[in-house]
Amino acid sequence: MTIKPFIPICLMGVLLATGCAAFSDEAREAEIKELGAKVHSLKTTLSETNARVDDLDNRFRLLHEKVQSGAAAPVFSTASAASEQSAPPVPEGLKVVNLQEEAQKSASAAKPVKTEKQEKPEAMYDRAQDLFIAGRYNDAREAFLNFAARYAAHSLADNALYWAGESYYSEKEFDKALELFLEAVDKYPGGNKAPDSLLKAAYSYTELNKEDKAREIFERLIKRYPDSQAAGMAKRTLQKPSAAKKGKG
Repeated sequence: MTIKPFIPICLMGVLLATGCAAFSDEAREAEIKELGAKVHSLKTTLSETNARVDDLDNRFRLLHEKVQSGAAAPVFSTASAASEQSAPPVPEGLKVVNLQEEAQKSASAAKPVKTEKQEKPEAMYDRAQDLFIAGRYNDAREAFLNFAARYAAHSLADNALYWAGESYYSEKEFDKALELFLEAVDKYPGGNKAPDSLLKAAYSYTELNKEDKAREIFERLIKRYPDSQAAGMAKRTLQKPSAAKKGKG
């Protein structure tokens, strides 16, 4: 008889405990969702930051390439000016005929006059560089691809394909970027951009969630161009816990 009064109290205790547990679970679930949203936001911010860093790095490297390629240009003008300064003075009243100029006049007279002025390869490549640095990726890509098609035997043809690929990569069109990076390597395996092209091809595979292909390209890069800076970056990438994660290129 004395036990019965305690039964409702026990039931109330059980219900209260169950309610607290349910409330605790709901609060915990809400907290998990909130943390998940924060993590997603941080990942998005980090991805956007990395994209901006990569973009600035590309512009810096292209600007550096542009400065290096233009550094040798004044040599010719300086030599020309020196030759003009070292020419002996012409006696008064004596007409001097420049044989080289006369030969050029004769040659030009024999050839038909061209109505369209063809852009020089270096000027065309320089214009494409300026467009890329300005962030005009579509225009830059068109100029680089035109250069690569028109001057396939030029020493800058592999560079043109590489930067055309970078323009796609900057716009997150990784499948199209991959095609151009691989084309640059296949056509110009001995070119100065071959190692970088392989590196960005591997990163493109990573972005396309093809980790096995990315690892294959990293290993190919290390084997074919072991002393290149790109090979060093590939080695460091493969040493990470997640071997084919994207690094900065």
